[in-house]
Amino acid sequence: METFAFEHPQGGCVSFPRYLAGDAGQFCRELGERAGMVLLPADMCASELGAVPGDRFRIGVGRRDPEPALAALETFLIGH
Repeated sequence: METFAFEHPQGGCVSFPRYLAGDAGQFCRELGERAGMVLLPADMCASELGAVPGDRFRIGVGRRDPEPALAALETFLIGH
């Protein structure tokens, strides 16, 4: 089973992947509690333009050195 559906951002450095393995909000909370990383589930953001999908989260990789954070995410996913 795949865990994520990902499309490259059309502009900028923020991605909006879909979490396919359960609740995106729960995934983000567990990641924060266990790995000390913060990802924002989409349902934390309201929009007047339409419904906000509950199966997505935001991840930004615009920092100068994203590798340590991506490595921590990988470690969490391996143990998850």
